[in-house]
Amino acid sequence: MGPRAARVRRATTSVVDEETADIATSLDAIGKVMRRSAWDEARKLPVALTAPQLLAMQTLVEAAQADVGSGNGSDGALSLSALSTRMGLAHSTTSGIVDRLERLGLVRRVPRPDDRRFAMVHLADAVSAWIRDDLPARKAAPISAALRRATPGERTAIREGLAILERLLNQSAPDRENVPGG
Repeated sequence: MGPRAARVRRATTSVVDEETADIATSLDAIGKVMRRSAWDEARKLPVALTAPQLLAMQTLVEAAQADVGSGNGSDGALSLSALSTRMGLAHSTTSGIVDRLERLGLVRRVPRPDDRRFAMVHLADAVSAWIRDDLPARKAAPISAALRRATPGERTAIREGLAILERLLNQSAPDRENVPGG
């Protein structure tokens, strides 16, 4: 095989676009299954929550999960303003939601040490423990069940493929000309 034949050809843009769409769709579907699994477990709890309350809890849970990985120790606490912004709701609406969640014992407001006029919204200790100790396994349960059905070769291919994708995503900034609005 000559040097020309040994070179790897770059995929055409249309092929890459199609593959990108397929991969993004698959990742979205996987994420949806994992989120649904976690929230199905949350719905088994004895407290029925409204859709806005679930959104607030989900927002705080996502902040807490991000903090677990970062090790910054803020336990996912958000100011009411930050929570409102992330939820896309007015400050007064979010404040009412937090009031009701506080009465249910799911969150607590803690005055900021540097300025007691402002409070941080924290998940209740029991909710934080559930996120730290139970949620990761419950969220991953569908993947675990699927991997049990896979052959050893399929499990290896899945792990290697995801590791390659993660490495490539972390390697450099996205190509701006292929990003909408970029």
